[in-house]
Amino acid sequence: MKEKRNLKLFEFLTIFTTVVGTMVGVGIYVKNDNGAGHVLNIVQNPYIAIILWIFMGTIVVSLMIVFLEIASSTLKTGNGTVAAWINIFIGRRLASMASLFYIFIYLPVNYGFFAILIVQYVITAAGAELQQSNQLLIFLGCGIFMLALSAYVNSYKRMAGKKVQIYGTFLKFIPLLLVFIALFIPDRIWGVIFNTQNAIPGNGGELPSWNTSFENINGAMILAGFSPIFFAFTGFVYAANMQAETQNKSIVSKAILSGVIFVAFFYALLAAALFLGSKDGSVVGFFEYMFNGFKDIENINPSVRQASILTANVILVMVSFLGLNSYTLIGPNFAHTDINEGLLFFNNKKIKRTTAGILQMLISVVFYIPMVATSILVKNQPTFLYDQISNVASMLDFFLYLVLVIAAVKNRFSKKVSVDKVKTWVFFACSTYAITTLSILCGYSFYNYFTEDAVLAIVFGVIIVVILGIFTINEILLNKSKNNCKNEQLTEINKDKPSKIYKEYKD
Repeated sequence: MKEKRNLKLFEFLTIFTTVVGTMVGVGIYVKNDNGAGHVLNIVQNPYIAIILWIFMGTIVVSLMIVFLEIASSTLKTGNGTVAAWINIFIGRRLASMASLFYIFIYLPVNYGFFAILIVQYVITAAGAELQQSNQLLIFLGCGIFMLALSAYVNSYKRMAGKKVQIYGTFLKFIPLLLVFIALFIPDRIWGVIFNTQNAIPGNGGELPSWNTSFENINGAMILAGFSPIFFAFTGFVYAANMQAETQNKSIVSKAILSGVIFVAFFYALLAAALFLGSKDGSVVGFFEYMFNGFKDIENINPSVRQASILTANVILVMVSFLGLNSYTLIGPNFAHTDINEGLLFFNNKKIKRTTAGILQMLISVVFYIPMVATSILVKNQPTFLYDQISNVASMLDFFLYLVLVIAAVKNRFSKKVSVDKVKTWVFFACSTYAITTLSILCGYSFYNYFTEDAVLAIVFGVIIVVILGIFTINEILLNKSKNNCKNEQLTEINKDKPSKIYKEYKD
């Protein structure tokens, strides 16, 4: 009895920490500050940015409540992927397209982004400046090594990966919680909320581009600000993929919902803390303030500034590693589930989870090489393309959530799929809210990617072409495979029967 309780607690913590580990970490640090394409840079107002984080949190919680009903459709089978749910609620073709998106775009983007961030933060912590040729060598070699190592461990030593995720997530929150000090000891001179006119210390005389006025805010700016936030919140439903290897399946929904609610509160508070205690909304800026004894950072000692940069980047290395571990932990379940469900061609064979993990690793490595090489050779910024494409991939991820929520509402009336129903008024309130908000946000994002930024338009276009191309090949192979199966079955049935020609000859 005690062993069962311990197993139940372990599985709850595994899923809870996977949700938290997937969502909390690099996302808000990489996407929250004034960097190009990041939240503060887009909305140009820290108050609006905080509101967006809160608003997105309410959308995700509403989504998760609807997903509790959706995920119950696979509670017994354990096949909890977005593609598998689309297959059940909508149909096989759309499910295959969704599966191809996750396996060939979404997971490679996240595998590669976290791997390259680990390398980037290590180099920044060391204070090294690399020539282009050395960048290619180090970012390609070290990034592929980190990606392959994490994927290998979580394919063959999954228990080790789960323990790393549990203990690492709790350990990760120790330094992250330091940021909350800014809620009580804000930097009233250089904090983003307080400084809108004077040059930012240590940034080469750069003046703040933001302000705290609501006069110049427009709808387009606000809608565009959600794009990087998609990345920070993505991944919350993928812990449901762990149903297949969870004995106590009843705890899956509870663990995921608990994790999502926790993250929603955490992000809102963390964003506020970063804008109160950091000169540019970044964690590095906060550590400059903290290492300087929460005093004026304008004349900070260079060694103190270097110590703050080192500490912040060491923490970000750890956070990025846990993000990579989280994705390589859930990643094998996508191909494992979707191939075995017949959504993808695999020559009519079943696939083991270990094989699926290695296959996903190889796809991610093939994706990683041109992404990094192009970013370095064209922009001289190793993370450039991953930073841009992660926003697009995350938005498409949420678009598929939207499709599923609409299908779940339709299922309430058609009763096509047997599910454990959420309380009726809660379901319809949450689904209506999620459908309305995501339709607006995803619709604007589609428009924005094609009209506002040439790079995003190219990236978005390439993603669509790649998915359609692979989808076409998959459909041809699946149809050919089905025809072969039918021919084999007919041959098996008719092998002992004489042919029509033989019968005519005999007569």
